[in-house]
Amino acid sequence: MSVVVSDSAMERGKFVCFLFVVSLTLSLVNGTYDKERDALLKGTFPNDFIWSAGTAAYQVEGAWNTSGKGPSVWDTFAHQGNVNSQHTGDVACDSYNKYPEDVQLMKQMGLRYYRFSISWPRIFPTGQSSFHNHLSQTTKKQAVLPIDIAERQII
Repeated sequence: MSVVVSDSAMERGKFVCFLFVVSLTLSLVNGTYDKERDALLKGTFPNDFIWSAGTAAYQVEGAWNTSGKGPSVWDTFAHQGNVNSQHTGDVACDSYNKYPEDVQLMKQMGLRYYRFSISWPRIFPTGQSSFHNHLSQTTKKQAVLPIDIAERQII
């Protein structure tokens, strides 16, 4: 069985998804979440739609030289002045220090899964990373499953 979706319906769906992603991004950056604002967007998706989010380590973690971390390629590139306005990921969204609040926001938003990336140079200087363990444990406590667990449950 195949489902045919009109171009206009597809474009509307893409636009609604785009608006939700923008809203989610602004919520995480500002540390606030407005359920009423996003209720309209969530109401346009099927009830069984699974809401989730994902982040990239360099863009959200910060704390680039904390706890024995090694510099990433992007740290080296940005610190050499190769980025306009001299921005770096040294602080980024400071998720390294604010992950409990970040995960609480995810729970408030009704997210079921969270995919986070690991920057390998952050781990390999010592071969371990307590931050990623704490982040994974905190998401599980808030009923937001890290994506590695989510993938095993979906398959």
